[in-house]
Amino acid sequence: WAGFGLLLAATITWYFGGETRPYHFLLVALWMGYLFVGPELMEAYPRGVSSYGHSLGVQYVLEGREEEFFYFPWLGFHYAFAGLADLTDIGHPAMIRFGLMVMYAALATGLVTLFGRALPDRKSALLATLISLAMIAVLGVGFTPHQTALILILIGLAFLVSLDANPVANRIALIGLFGAIVVTHGLSALVLVYVAAVAALVRWKRPATAGSRSPGPASLSLLFATIFVAWLMYSSDFWFPTAVEAFRDTVLREPVAFTAPFSHV
Repeated sequence: WAGFGLLLAATITWYFGGETRPYHFLLVALWMGYLFVGPELMEAYPRGVSSYGHSLGVQYVLEGREEEFFYFPWLGFHYAFAGLADLTDIGHPAMIRFGLMVMYAALATGLVTLFGRALPDRKSALLATLISLAMIAVLGVGFTPHQTALILILIGLAFLVSLDANPVANRIALIGLFGAIVVTHGLSALVLVYVAAVAALVRWKRPATAGSRSPGPASLSLLFATIFVAWLMYSSDFWFPTAVEAFRDTVLREPVAFTAPFSHV
């Protein structure tokens, strides 16, 4: 409680103080430690069943039995953490902890990157990051593919909101991130398809400025959708009826779960 009081006082002092300096972003690391890392290391928060399940998926990859795991072929998550686990030689229970440490660091990076590009100044970016961490802490971050996809989406949105700042580099980064999201968690990849499509619609409806309108978001949305369909066909062994069923179950039925309280989605 003393540490919480000091951290809260430091945050209030920063907010009502003067200009936000780079060192103020240490507050992100401190709040991340208080909300996520500390409780995780002390095991104050129970890990969900899915965290243990996906750590088993990592173990399947390490043993060369990945096709036996029920979550195949969404194995980008499992392959990535299998590589880290192999390098660090950690055991099954520690795998979840180690993986979550990596994900928490990436989560903070994703939030700071997104708000740093989307908002006009450092103070706004830091405040939005801290508020987002507080909201995310309510449900927590599990050791799961869709949580990793969420982090990649945050970083992807940072490039999407600043397409014109460095057009070629930002588009290349977005395409690479989208590919990573597809192999990590396919359904989450649709989020960037939708967001890019909405961004294209907004740009189209906005009054025209000097010069021609850039078709960037629209072309990205079309490209993302094409990549998603290609992945869907591949994961269905290129058998069209199976791909149609996968599209129905993954794209049409799963999002309906958003309307159901406490759904897994």
